[in-house]
Amino acid sequence: MSKEYVLVYAKNIINTDKVLLVLKDRPEELKGRLNLVGGKIELHESPEQAAEREFIEETGMFPHSQPQLLGKIIGDDYIIYCLSTSVNPSPIEPRVGETELVDWYYWNTVKYDSRLMPNLRLVIPLLHMEVENWEIKDVAFADNMVDVSFSIQIQ
Repeated sequence: MSKEYVLVYAKNIINTDKVLLVLKDRPEELKGRLNLVGGKIELHESPEQAAEREFIEETGMFPHSQPQLLGKIIGDDYIIYCLSTSVNPSPIEPRVGETELVDWYYWNTVKYDSRLMPNLRLVIPLLHMEVENWEIKDVAFADNMVDVSFSIQIQ
């Protein structure tokens, strides 16, 4: 059975040039990397429910709109559901126990940041433009922007 996760793109309704990212401190292979808000889907939870829960837990903010499933990243033993929501930015106040740093970054700067998860250079623009029904399969991203191999299908 595949592990299931969510990634949440928060569309900033005040400044659309900014993207909300998490500076990961776990698991070890992601430590020091920038990723979207997200996490594991819990038992009996839909991707939309998991996205809303993870977003509130990690940011302390409430989505302005219901998270919308737009696409998926599919690996050999995992599925990552990619959702978008809009948010009126307010102070970031993660729940007690959250240790990862969440902040707003200017997309035109952070897209070149070596800490950014390489697949987000493709995923964030798809989510920002609200492209629906896409799948990225067998993702094998290198740490640089030149060496990227993937298969994408937009239905």
